[in-house]
Amino acid sequence: MQFLKRITIAVIIAGLTGCSPAIQEKVAETHPNGAKKKVITFAGSETNLLSTKYFFPDGKLQSEQYFKEGKKDSLLAVFYPSGQKQRQASYSLNQLVGKDISWYDNGKVKSEINYVNGQAEGPSITYREDGSKAAEVTFKNGKKNGEDIAYFPDGKPKTLATYASGEMNGPSKKWYANGNLQEEVTYASGAPNGPYTTYWENGKKQEEGTNKDGNYDGARRMWSEKGALQSDVMYENGKITDGKSFVK
Repeated sequence: MQFLKRITIAVIIAGLTGCSPAIQEKVAETHPNGAKKKVITFAGSETNLLSTKYFFPDGKLQSEQYFKEGKKDSLLAVFYPSGQKQRQASYSLNQLVGKDISWYDNGKVKSEINYVNGQAEGPSITYREDGSKAAEVTFKNGKKNGEDIAYFPDGKPKTLATYASGEMNGPSKKWYANGNLQEEVTYASGAPNGPYTTYWENGKKQEEGTNKDGNYDGARRMWSEKGALQSDVMYENGKITDGKSFVK
């Protein structure tokens, strides 16, 4: 009887062990110096990943990521060789969620963006290594929506584009480093539509005209850097219909 009990218990243990695949660790890649580069853990087979870790040649941790059902499902942490954190982001079943932040090696924030169900949502800001703002844009449902602005190192605006659901829609502007306006164009449905004007760096008008679906349409005038009119040309759907040149 005791012998039969022992056999029954052994069979139950073996069955339970068989229900849970053994967790294994494997060095999947190595550096030229032989040091481990990528280490994975998995249950049963390598397709059922539990985690991946990357290392620098000196053995320091470079990044680590955990998985659920074979999909990224944890905080992702990436490091510089110095040990300073380079990036931090959160995944839920392969979708980015929450803040995604990156840093320079000096510890200052490089960029920050928020995700909801894998799509960018809200303001996204990038910074220079000195901490000054380089650019900012707002996302809605993963697409640019609103003003997309880039800045010169001194904080003055460099470019501005207006978006609606991922397409340029509205005013677009560029500036020279001295603060003078370089260009202003109106967009609709992702293409130049409406009036546009460009300027010389000294502030004088360089060119003005009208666009229709990305083509010149109507009068297009151009001036020299000193302000002298150089040409006055008429367009229709991108083709010249009439015009004059005043360049001697």
